[in-house]
Amino acid sequence: MTNAVPANAHNGRVFDEGSIKIYRDSDVVMSHLTTSVEDVVHHFGKTRVFVKQEEQWRCGSWQVAPIL
Repeated sequence: MTNAVPANAHNGRVFDEGSIKIYRDSDVVMSHLTTSVEDVVHHFGKTRVFVKQEEQWRCGSWQVAPIL
């Protein structure tokens, strides 16, 4: 099982706390992700949308996009 994940798969990843906006039966979660390998740093914006259906929260959308 340990061979399934590269040794450096989780090195240099930092998430900020982000923000949550709630709109009745849906919410939007936005956060910032910084990754680094040696001296190369990349920044990404993460947006997730959750929708409440039948009294359960479900993920309706998930996006990770580079910040240029």
